[in-house]
Amino acid sequence: MSLHTDWAAAKKEAFKLFKEAQKNWLKKQDAKINVTKDPKARKKALDAVLDEAGLDKGESLDDYLKFADGFGKSLDELEKAVLKNQKAAATLTGATLDGILADKNLLRHFLAYCQRIGSTRDITYYMADYKKSPQATWDTYVNHGAPHQIDISEDHNLFDNWMAAGADAQLLAAQGKSLCDRLRVHVENDLKGEIVRKFKIDPNVKVQMGITDLTALKKDVRDTAEKYKGQIEQAVAKWKKLQPQFWTPLHESLEAIDQYVKAN
Repeated sequence: MSLHTDWAAAKKEAFKLFKEAQKNWLKKQDAKINVTKDPKARKKALDAVLDEAGLDKGESLDDYLKFADGFGKSLDELEKAVLKNQKAAATLTGATLDGILADKNLLRHFLAYCQRIGSTRDITYYMADYKKSPQATWDTYVNHGAPHQIDISEDHNLFDNWMAAGADAQLLAAQGKSLCDRLRVHVENDLKGEIVRKFKIDPNVKVQMGITDLTALKKDVRDTAEKYKGQIEQAVAKWKKLQPQFWTPLHESLEAIDQYVKAN
């Protein structure tokens, strides 16, 4: 079920119960209505008891409460947007580095994010350039002033090993493959740590993933629901003696809508 179908069902039930409440009330008032055989006097008595019960405007509930058809459309739009946001948010919230690399859409957003924050070198090395020769890795990613230098200064052991190998061609040839693998692990840790974490909470990424601001949609639904609640509460003051309480399904549906808006 959806908010729209639940609201439509609540209105249908309220309309049916309204008819039943009318009949029940009139049965109780038969003595007042039939006090005279005079048609004019009978009409006056009938009008009086209907007015007392707040049933003097007509025989259908929509003579008393005005519900716009556009409310259902607004409910549909809100639910559709919420589901879309939830799906995108779940994908983003549960994202891991491996999952990102396996998902073309996520990867596209991740690469754009890395470029924006200046971490293109990390993801490029991790995905492809780790296969390059130790000399190319030294020249491109490790040596001081390299065009895409990766900061390994906090990993003292890795830094010292690379500096030694960079100054000694034989040592670089002997240890280069291992150093390239260790550099990739270093980069992987950075990517899996802060970079992926910040990627998942970045506002721009959320927008690019299709997570939209629901403020306007929620306000539209909430304002209409509050208007309807006001109508019902104003009328219920006159209807309190009527049974069954036909406005209850409307109250319950509007309360469910209000809770949905608050929860999403």
